[in-house]
Amino acid sequence: MKLLQPDFYVCMYDGYGTHIDEITDTALILEPTLAVARGKMLRYFLAQEKHGKKALFNFKTRHNCTTFLSKNSPTMEMVKVLCNVMGYDLQPKDEENKTMDDGISFIEAATWYLTHHKSPFAEEHPELLALRDTALLYRILVTDTAHRRHVKLQRWTISHAAIGWKIKEPGGINSAKTQVDLNASCFNQEFVCIETKPKKSPADPKLWVKKGAAESLEKITEDDVLHQRQLPTFNNALSQEDSEYLLSALTAPYMRIPIVVSFFSTKDRVSALLNLQLQELLESVLFEPMRWTPEDAPDIRYVPAKGDELIGCPNGLLLNELEHAPDVLVSSMLQLTEDALYLNTGSYTSSSTSIILFVIRMLSGVHRFISFLLNDHNDDAKKTKLEARKKEKLEGYSKKIHEILIDKARPILVQWEQQAQDQSDLRHSCIMNAHLTILYRGVHYSENISLANVQPMMAYLAFLQTWHSPGLGQGAMEEEKKRRIREAKAADGDVRKRSSKQQSSREQAQAERLKIEKPLLVAEHVYFDMLNIHRQGLVKWFKKASAKEVDAVMQSILRVATRNQRLQSSGWVARSGDGNTGVFCGKKEEIEINIQSIELYFRNSHIEPVPNHMARTDDFALIFGKEPQHCALVAAHEHRQWVRLVGRSYNIRRWDEPKDEKRTMINMPHPIAEGERGFRWQGIEYSRPFPSDKIRPEERWILKVVEPTILSKFGQWKKVPYVKEKRFFMSKEPVGENAYSTSLIAFDKGTWRIFKVVKHLNVCFMYVLLEHGRRMYPSLVYTSNTRYCYYSMKPDTDDRGSPFHPLLRNEAGKITGKVALKDSVVISRDVKDDIEETFTPERFLRGVIPAALTENFFFWQRDTDDHLVGYPKELHHPDFQYKIRVRLIDFKNNDNKEKEEEEEGGEEKEGMKIELSSQDCEWMRTSPLGPIGLDTFVKVEERSKNLPGRMPFDLTKHDAADSHVAREMLKRLEKDIKLHAEMENAKKVPGLIGLMDDDFDIISSENPDASALNALCSKGSTFLQNLITNLLELRQQDTNQIHLLTKYLITIANNVELDQNRSDLLPKLRDPLQHDDNEDDDNEQGDEKKRNTPKNSRKTSNNSGESWSELIQAVAPPPPPPAAAAAA
Repeated sequence: MKLLQPDFYVCMYDGYGTHIDEITDTALILEPTLAVARGKMLRYFLAQEKHGKKALFNFKTRHNCTTFLSKNSPTMEMVKVLCNVMGYDLQPKDEENKTMDDGISFIEAATWYLTHHKSPFAEEHPELLALRDTALLYRILVTDTAHRRHVKLQRWTISHAAIGWKIKEPGGINSAKTQVDLNASCFNQEFVCIETKPKKSPADPKLWVKKGAAESLEKITEDDVLHQRQLPTFNNALSQEDSEYLLSALTAPYMRIPIVVSFFSTKDRVSALLNLQLQELLESVLFEPMRWTPEDAPDIRYVPAKGDELIGCPNGLLLNELEHAPDVLVSSMLQLTEDALYLNTGSYTSSSTSIILFVIRMLSGVHRFISFLLNDHNDDAKKTKLEARKKEKLEGYSKKIHEILIDKARPILVQWEQQAQDQSDLRHSCIMNAHLTILYRGVHYSENISLANVQPMMAYLAFLQTWHSPGLGQGAMEEEKKRRIREAKAADGDVRKRSSKQQSSREQAQAERLKIEKPLLVAEHVYFDMLNIHRQGLVKWFKKASAKEVDAVMQSILRVATRNQRLQSSGWVARSGDGNTGVFCGKKEEIEINIQSIELYFRNSHIEPVPNHMARTDDFALIFGKEPQHCALVAAHEHRQWVRLVGRSYNIRRWDEPKDEKRTMINMPHPIAEGERGFRWQGIEYSRPFPSDKIRPEERWILKVVEPTILSKFGQWKKVPYVKEKRFFMSKEPVGENAYSTSLIAFDKGTWRIFKVVKHLNVCFMYVLLEHGRRMYPSLVYTSNTRYCYYSMKPDTDDRGSPFHPLLRNEAGKITGKVALKDSVVISRDVKDDIEETFTPERFLRGVIPAALTENFFFWQRDTDDHLVGYPKELHHPDFQYKIRVRLIDFKNNDNKEKEEEEEGGEEKEGMKIELSSQDCEWMRTSPLGPIGLDTFVKVEERSKNLPGRMPFDLTKHDAADSHVAREMLKRLEKDIKLHAEMENAKKVPGLIGLMDDDFDIISSENPDASALNALCSKGSTFLQNLITNLLELRQQDTNQIHLLTKYLITIANNVELDQNRSDLLPKLRDPLQHDDNEDDDNEQGDEKKRNTPKNSRKTSNNSGESWSELIQAVAPPPPPPAAAAAA
């Protein structure tokens, strides 16, 4: 490149010929280091242009970034010079090492050298091509942001970011071979770069002066403003007088900063900053650097100056103002902040919030520039030493600004941030944390800084690093951003078409565009610059800090970043070794924090909010609600992303959409063999076509139920898609005559349909297999009779053109619905003993488990036995204070059903079979403690003391007892008391043997007999011990019987219809406690015998010779119709 320096320089003009110094004059420079870097950059480029003669890479960009180069352009001339100097042939060889045609033109060869990735320029001089791409990107970046094309969200690599060049097709080279059109692209799409001038500065008075004669003027003066008949009022925010004053100040760029800031610092004008245009105007006045002049520029000797080229600053107006005349600016900013904070209403949704946040941004920016002058710019080595008087004054102003930001503004922002979190308003929570962060912009971070400045700043930065997505806005995906841009453009278009109602629409459009360009209202690079500039000082501070201070900062970071104020953390230590500078780990070494980037790691994975494509699913919201969750990446595969929640035992796995229909999944039917028709599912082969003439006579009941079900929707078998394509099968093995049910399988254009036909109910259920985490689950979508359905489905109530089929009168659901494959999110958790449970949503249990359970319980499937465990949805619901365990049974193996039921009982013994006699039922009705033999424990005696048959007091002498009514009431009371005493005295009182009145007389006598007393105590102790033992045994027996009875009673209650041969048991089922006449006679004649019945009499049969357990077994229904084993 040194060979080219004497004659060539890089062109730094935009498409309209505007130089970089003019473009940066109106650029918002919010960081003072960039303002100084701008001055150095302009000095370099202007020096290059001063000595150079020819501008390289002067691309004329047009729509779709089509640029052209002419044969005589300096860029093509540079190619020729470089080829001659380096000895490159202008007849190069192509990729196949073949020499190009002799007729190739110079412009084609030069273009090949300049754009091809295998040319000698790319291999030997890569810096030249990097300079080419930089020049193009510069032109794109200085255009209007509305014309840029957004990069799609997907997994990109570095190679995708490289700019690709190619000749436009067709007609990329003109017929005269003098010009070539080139297309540039990256990220698999062409740039969109329309030749538009950069956006005008809001502080430019030409933007606000009425169109007319003044529009053609190169410069607007104060006289031009004064002669305007109508000035803008900024949506009635300013009066005509105030607008004139403000615009007049803008005509004097070098003096505008103190004038404009003092203009808004009055109490009657601070509310005008509610207008977004005035906010942009004030921000531009403060942070636009304006005209650049070198440090060695000649002094201004005449006022007014003879030329504008002398009026300027080497490092921008704001640094110049603060260095030489800060009084008016800083005092006005302090007063403006005081007035703005006075507008606080206590709510972040108030309209005054935008004013307060804006003023805080401006004051923190000014504070940062003051800090730069005091620390970074005050350096003897850089020859930028501040005078002692100026330094003392700036230090005083810096202290005042820091006090008002921390002591007055910070409590307001903390209150608003808490309100936003309480409302689950994450966007405004991020906005408040961004403003809390910039409160510390002016703090100089070094090893001597206090904990009070380190701890909050790092906590707020951690919140933004964790919850905010830079470049997209909080929670905004690419499509959402595009939608906002379209709405903003539409609003702008409407503004251009209207004349009278312009202002409000333009305000809305600007507000919407502001959400896109500045989702935090704070420029994102501001807080990144804070971290980048101060990280060295932070690392030094942490090395010097005590363990207590380190723990305090780390705990604050964790609490704020995870939004969990109860989180406790201690024992943080710095990791040792190369590459671990600034990395601290907790006591358990699971969580790490990098203080240089404010990033949190869990088990070496970056901690971040759960991705939107996981957190926005219904299943995730059902389990975790609206509370934000953090996660760490466990593994990322081609089709699966696996994260684990931080501090919780939950795993979230996101599977992409299955693209290949032939992909094998768990519980998915698969073809039998190549060349054969049929499927195999759950160990059963389905290979007999359905319907078919080969259906056996004993299988005709299947066709009888299925035919009306399907033909009611299609009319004819040939119109059924899966029948027409011969993808409808029944089991290969014949269905027995005594079969309870059977299944049929159909495959219909990506949708698996399972037909379950129940014989004795004459009902057909249709399930579809739904994919979830590469596993297929059956879900009920149709039933021919809702009375036998586990899932509540709405019957069809539309008008019909023909009568119902008898079997379809109560049908519900859609038999023609299809299933679309999509992404799925699987939630699982670890429980004790290394058991993992996977959440099974309700939609995968429809028709498998009764809806009464799925409506009140969350079901999780265990990986050890595939059993389902139900947990109540409402933990404090009084009716559901228990868990449910559902054991999945494969009903195709009915022979082992009884064996499986015995295994389910686990601890159930032979003596726990349900065998209740009529005597047990009678005891339950009259004497629940009868089975223990009460006569051996209870003795009935007459009362030791009789009740008196009179009133204990005399009311006849009372003054109110003289009336006739009172005397009659007293007589009635005496009569009732006498009658009550006679009834009570005639009763016998039961008492426990050993604890009767006579026994207590022995104990309470003055001189008790020792031997009699010991015998009484021994007898009483033995008696009570036997009573307690019998009561506990009785309670255990009752508990066991109720446990078993509940199981069978639920089975009976869920049974809808009985076979004919069981109908004789229905009266007994309705009143199982009724007895026949003979049994009642026996009961009347044998009362004394019953009282002496031993306590194990519950195992005897009733008089009819039929035990209660036999009755239950007789009426117990067959297994339920759905294929419950399918979920396994």
